[in-house]
Amino acid sequence: MIRIVTRIHKWLGLLVGLQLLVWLVSGLIFSLLDPALVSGRHLVTEPQRSNSLMAPRALLGHEAMAARYPADTVLNIELTHQFGRPLYRIETARYTELRDARSGYLFELDSELVAHIAASDYAGDKELLGSPVKLDGPTLETRKHNGAMWRVQADDDYGTTLYISAADGRILERRTDTWRLFDFFWMLHTMDYRTRDNFNNPLIVLIGFASLWLVISGIVLLSRMLSRGLRRRRSASPHGGHRTDKSRAAAQQS
Repeated sequence: MIRIVTRIHKWLGLLVGLQLLVWLVSGLIFSLLDPALVSGRHLVTEPQRSNSLMAPRALLGHEAMAARYPADTVLNIELTHQFGRPLYRIETARYTELRDARSGYLFELDSELVAHIAASDYAGDKELLGSPVKLDGPTLETRKHNGAMWRVQADDDYGTTLYISAADGRILERRTDTWRLFDFFWMLHTMDYRTRDNFNNPLIVLIGFASLWLVISGIVLLSRMLSRGLRRRRSASPHGGHRTDKSRAAAQQS
């Protein structure tokens, strides 16, 4: 039984040790990477404040806009000034959309407007920006968001990619090669190789139980080893050796 426990202890110690090494390396990588490069903030243009005034009498009211939706489905209605015009940003439990504040018509973003949004946000050379590509849903790089979005890639040294909401034109994410390196080691750190964000995934729970078993079995094996060592010391003590010599002499005389 002890042999089996010893074998399991050795192999399990190797596996847990490798994961500990991964945690140490990934933690070191996190501390070395520049947070600004990871987030992409170094390529963000400071937003310019708009001084445009909206005449209240020319705009639809909040009540008129809310009446276009089923009762108790609207969570928030916000009047904004975007893309050179007054717009209502309507948030429901299922989706978010923009409507013209004058006509109430649905306002949809096209590729030309998305390209303008990307150019306004990107602080680098605008000529490096590629054509917008519409995505029906989130990717691994935008896994925290839902719904359709636009992707605009920049041919710069940072591997920058902008993700823009197809619903309201917000910049959802700014991804760079530095962020991708960070995200790879984050996957190794959390041991979530599918979604990369779940700290309660089965693998990390398994490592936790394995570490606990490793400690318990280590205590058992250590106590057994110390017990054997104590017995050997007692048998090798001078008193024990004198008694052994006497017994040998008695055996020879007989």
